Amino acid sequence: MEIKELYVELRKLKEELAKVRNMSSVAGKLFENEKFNYSKPAKGRRYTDFMRNLSVNLSFYSQAGYEKLRTIFTLPSLTSIKNHLAKVGCASGILKNALAEIQRKINEGHLAEATPSLDGMAIKKGIHWESKLKKYFGFDEFPNVQTDGSDNKNGSVATEALVYYLVSLDGRWKTPVAYYFTNHVDSKRLAELTTEILVECANFGVTVTSHVFDGLPTNIQMTTHLGANLKLPDVLTTATNMAKK
Repeated sequence: MEIKELYVELRKLKEELAKVRNMSSVAGKLFENEKFNYSKPAKGRRYTDFMRNLSVNLSFYSQAGYEKLRTIFTLPSLTSIKNHLAKVGCASGILKNALAEIQRKINEGHLAEATPSLDGMAIKKGIHWESKLKKYFGFDEFPNVQTDGSDNKNGSVATEALVYYLVSLDGRWKTPVAYYFTNHVDSKRLAELTTEILVECANFGVTVTSHVFDGLPTNIQMTTHLGANLKLPDVLTTATNMAKK
């Protein structure tokens, strides 16, 4: 290579380096990812933890939008993201990995006081076979009749997800800490689940100050099993009636 050509090449590299230095942190990492992966075949691409976490968050908000971004940037496919997330322990029940992350935040100085919220979310009925776990998903976890086998093949299909959500009182963190697939949970079982979750919250250093739920009869009856009394005392009821007269 002649000196003149070498000079031109060095000048281009200098201009490219100047652009990278003027970029924001995220833009710089996107640039480095493009530089590293653009010319490689799909199976030969490698992504940093930052790029994987960014891809997971973007695909969570909109898979269609994420697919559009993939026509512009070199990003992991949705299948690759799914395989990456399959390693994370997020099976139904209490999410101890989420509680461990909350404990880490508390140890860093975040407020430990929090409020759990309970609600049922309607889901589309369906059965899914997970080949890695060799198990069917989509059945009621609390069937009314006993089933044969560990995969609940004879159980009824779930129609909702029962979700427990934990929110810090200062609003600095919030996350689901438990969920269950079901089509019916009675008040006694609901009280048992709530007790288990409250115990786990205490084990991970979370101080529960209150509990939020809607006014379904099952939820009200749950509080009775937990030892609470949401009814007004007779003395207050009598005083209210007298005031109305």
